[in-house]
Amino acid sequence: MTVRQKLKIIIKEHITLIYFADKQRYGRPRITLELQYLGYKVSRIKVAKYMKELGLESI
Repeated sequence: MTVRQKLKIIIKEHITLIYFADKQRYGRPRITLELQYLGYKVSRIKVAKYMKELGLESI
């Protein structure tokens, strides 16, 4: 597994944790900000793509 693949898995785990910790109300803009605060260099587009792959939608 490459470093990029590992990072993708880690980011997806963080997205899932943030999403459920905030009672499924956070959408891609807030999740993007949370991930950037944690030090990950991600865009809203990438977060939206990963959320779609995970089947997550904000309320």
